[in-house]
Amino acid sequence: MTRRKSSVRCHCVADSDSPAEFLLRELVNSTIQDVANKHGVTYDVVRGALKRYVKDEIDWDQIKIYAPWDRTKSRCSIGIVIL
Repeated sequence: MTRRKSSVRCHCVADSDSPAEFLLRELVNSTIQDVANKHGVTYDVVRGALKRYVKDEIDWDQIKIYAPWDRTKSRCSIGIVIL
């Protein structure tokens, strides 16, 4: 198996986007392998961009869950606020 180039040089990357941000947008409704194949990069390049931009842990101190009572419906609705 031959290795592909690991740099992203694509005509569809906007001037204001970094190649990593472009790849992240391409991941919406796609798999890592699909994006890698589509843009001629390796799986590890796309995965590396994902790991750099998306945290793999949740800071629960930044999330506040509240449950205000809705008197008109006589029930409690749950909401989540990310601080």
